[in-house]
Amino acid sequence: MKRSKKKEGFLLRGYVVFGLYFLLAFILYAAFLSPSKTLMGTDWLNGGYANWVFMRDYIKEHKTIALWNPYIFSGMPTIGAFFPEILTLRFLSTFVFPIHVSHVLGFVFLITVAAFSTYWFIKDYLGDDLIAIFSGISYGFSGLLVSTTYAGHLGRLTSMALFPLYLFLLKRGIDRGKLVYFLLMGSVVGYSFLNGHLQMTYFGILFLIAFFIFYNLSVGNSLKSGRFYLYAFYSILGGILAGLIYSFYLFPVIENLPYTARGAERGFEYAASWSMPPEEILNLITPRFSGILDEYWGRSYFKLHTEYMGILTLFFAIVAIFGKFKRDKLVRFLTIYGILVLLYVWGGYTPVFRVFYHVIPLVKKFRAPNLMFFVFNFISVFLASIALKTLLSEDKESQKIKRVSIYSLVGLFLVFIVFLLFKNGFVTLFTGILERAKDAGNVRTKIVLLEDALTRLPAYFILSLVFAGAGLGAVFAASSKRSQVPYVILLAVISYFDLYLADRNFVVDAGRSIEEMYGEDEIINLLKQDREIYRVFPLMYQRAMDGTLMIHRIHSIGGYTSSPPKRYQEFIGAGQSVMFNPQNLLLYPTMLNFLDCKYIIAYDFSKLDTTRYDENTKKAIRNWFSYLANFSLDKSVGQLALYRNDSNFGRVYFSENYKVLSSDSILNLMKNWPADSFKKYVLLEKEPEIKGEKIVYDGTLSLNVVAHKGNSFEISARLPRSGFLVVSENYHPAWKFYIDGKKVETFLANYAFMAVYCPAGEHRILAKFESGYHRLGFILCFLGFSISLIALIIAIKRP
Repeated sequence: MKRSKKKEGFLLRGYVVFGLYFLLAFILYAAFLSPSKTLMGTDWLNGGYANWVFMRDYIKEHKTIALWNPYIFSGMPTIGAFFPEILTLRFLSTFVFPIHVSHVLGFVFLITVAAFSTYWFIKDYLGDDLIAIFSGISYGFSGLLVSTTYAGHLGRLTSMALFPLYLFLLKRGIDRGKLVYFLLMGSVVGYSFLNGHLQMTYFGILFLIAFFIFYNLSVGNSLKSGRFYLYAFYSILGGILAGLIYSFYLFPVIENLPYTARGAERGFEYAASWSMPPEEILNLITPRFSGILDEYWGRSYFKLHTEYMGILTLFFAIVAIFGKFKRDKLVRFLTIYGILVLLYVWGGYTPVFRVFYHVIPLVKKFRAPNLMFFVFNFISVFLASIALKTLLSEDKESQKIKRVSIYSLVGLFLVFIVFLLFKNGFVTLFTGILERAKDAGNVRTKIVLLEDALTRLPAYFILSLVFAGAGLGAVFAASSKRSQVPYVILLAVISYFDLYLADRNFVVDAGRSIEEMYGEDEIINLLKQDREIYRVFPLMYQRAMDGTLMIHRIHSIGGYTSSPPKRYQEFIGAGQSVMFNPQNLLLYPTMLNFLDCKYIIAYDFSKLDTTRYDENTKKAIRNWFSYLANFSLDKSVGQLALYRNDSNFGRVYFSENYKVLSSDSILNLMKNWPADSFKKYVLLEKEPEIKGEKIVYDGTLSLNVVAHKGNSFEISARLPRSGFLVVSENYHPAWKFYIDGKKVETFLANYAFMAVYCPAGEHRILAKFESGYHRLGFILCFLGFSISLIALIIAIKRP
């Protein structure tokens, strides 16, 4: 495409554009850069913040990365379970700034990167600085990206922010034919996998492959051309480099995969869950169509984001499709791919998703098809940029596109008129859809929200029409004036303001300070007075899921994670869920003994006046009385109390004998066998090779966990007889046990835990988390980053 003469002299330095985007992002988040403010992030505040505290403090104390987290789910891997953002500048900044401030800086930086990467790509493709500035704002500040703030999903934002960057590097590599750009592309893809969202990065790679084929063909590198296969080879090398960088997680995750509750195929219903309801495509006209956050009335159970990408992006993308589809190969490619993305994000709401489910690799292991929408968002920005380029040019085609743009604006107005005239019909239509929905939640409440949203919709629709009309007017003015600069800048300002009105709903105060959220309460104070190593069951503790216990270094049998140990979840009765749902522990309280559960946090029902409750509530209270009667009331604090489990086996206990059974038999037996029997027998799944005769030692039994340092723990033992030390810690093959310095075999015991055979006598047992998979992953990741650094230096020195 030809560069317009009217903008021939306009050129901004890259650092100026970067600074502009940074300033605009800073404006959005400035209020939350104060340590006294807390940015709302539902998922991040519900475990994410505590994870960062845990990892930062562990590194400070032990000068190494924590490979095992002993504080949740009775111990579980960190890196092997996708512990997030260890190798990021954001995490490094937590050693300088308060963690919640580093979190905010992460959003500022990533939105800046998203905008600048889009600017770079569009400028390189269309050769127009001004349009590229508009495009950067339209993608970087689009509702989909900024609304990740409300849930605290920096990982998702990372994948979306880096998407335009690796597209740019691929294009630059094909244009210049240099390997170094393909390696840099691989570096960015690897980083996106490493610190972004795995599923979203995978979706980005699917588009990258399609774009690779399209762009090569468009520049004359046909399938018969040697250059096509040379660049394909370069891309594979870039992919290998991405794999090296991702090895930090890849190999530990592969090692942990058989032992985690996540990663297994769960069927079509699971894969189709959290699809985007097709009617919510109207949110592209105004984000208020299906409501924002608490006002959401749609078919999903809840919604913490918006797909709104700006009315100007939607409007000019439509202009590009209707004005250039027949004659422009790029527009055809983007439109067709965009339609496929829409069909994918609609998921189970259309039969087409079954084709994707069976044809596209890995889709059977994913859920939430709506996560792919960011690709549609970027495609729309790209199409809008193409339309603007044509509108601002001086050829005959621009006149045709101007007519198409007027028709498109009229079309939007007609849609508005239809809604105005048939509002009651739409209320009836969407009410019926809601009533038939499976996972809509409280339908009655949502119908009220629906009626309210459609009543207010005309005002928001008019605002979108005003923005679209003003934007088109600025473009028309720019095309007729000697200098287009002020009018295109006005267009960018309109786009930012339009998006800001939507974005500001998701950048809000959490309402409490970090100290108020995670500070010490009376229950924690009581628990800290017990200096032993033990676990708690936060049965009725409101802070059980947010990581408060972990921050205060209290070991819990529960917690919050996306990849808990598989056997452990089955042991506690949670099945295939990743949530802490301990049905077995409620039905069979003696199973708590195997978890080193010394205290249960629950309500003090003895203080409760039950006379004012109905019979069903009284029955429920009596059931809780019956359950808690298995334990001793230790101390009462307000409404809560600590109950002591006097039958607790401890973190390590001794069993002289063993039985070998199948895993299912073991779990069934543990539910019903008298608890005392497990002091005599440990249940194994394979026959142990025990060498030598049994030794008798003159002394009393003594077992003590001397220290638990996460990656290792030490046990001092005095055993009168030979037998098994059963350790209440989730089994993982990386745990290696050394008795008096000699490595011994580790057994999978009591369905989910560990045991080692130990001869009679006094011994020092050291357990270390030693993994060849982790070691290999770290080495390959370091190699990948080293190659990336060399490639970056070469690209800078020899542009």
